[in-house]
Amino acid sequence: MGLDAFRAFKAGALLDGRMSADEVAAASIVVNLFDGGPKSNVSYRINDGDYMPLERVLRKDPCILEQYGRHRDVKKSWVQASASTHLFEADLDDSI
Repeated sequence: MGLDAFRAFKAGALLDGRMSADEVAAASIVVNLFDGGPKSNVSYRINDGDYMPLERVLRKDPCILEQYGRHRDVKKSWVQASASTHLFEADLDDSI
């Protein structure tokens, strides 16, 4: 993965919560629930809307993959990301 594939990050950039309609259609919520497991349930809600469930997924944590990619010049070659058992994901509803 090339460095150009990583998102440009500025501290606080996501704090105001605003997204364009185009961004909503492509957005998803990913939660890494520390020490979560098969019996964990995760949901989200926007403003006063209904609570929406997130689905448990088995995949490598995208944050870890990004960090390993950004710092691959100093990362030990034997350090590898493995599939996380405590990730939850949901697409944002296009109607928000």
